Amino acid sequence: MPVIVRVPVSSKLIFQRYLTRLVGKMIPISGVITKITLEKATNKTGQPYSQYIFEAVGTLTPEEAANAKAFGQKFIELLNDAEVDADVDVAV
Repeated sequence: MPVIVRVPVSSKLIFQRYLTRLVGKMIPISGVITKITLEKATNKTGQPYSQYIFEAVGTLTPEEAANAKAFGQKFIELLNDAEVDADVDVAV
């Protein structure tokens, strides 16, 4: 089952580079198994934080990839519906 992961701002560029590598190989993100590890880093003031490191460790069959893509689309629809519901005014 796919897992949704929130990518922190500190790892956004790393994730974008990972996606670019996949796109360069004509592989959709829904077509791979991605391993996410943490790497220790420090900011300019010496504060430690963790960055996500993304690595494709396997590919999905066409059927698995289609299922993963459908799951992602359904999840986005549910999120969009929830946002619309949250904006509805309710008289009490």
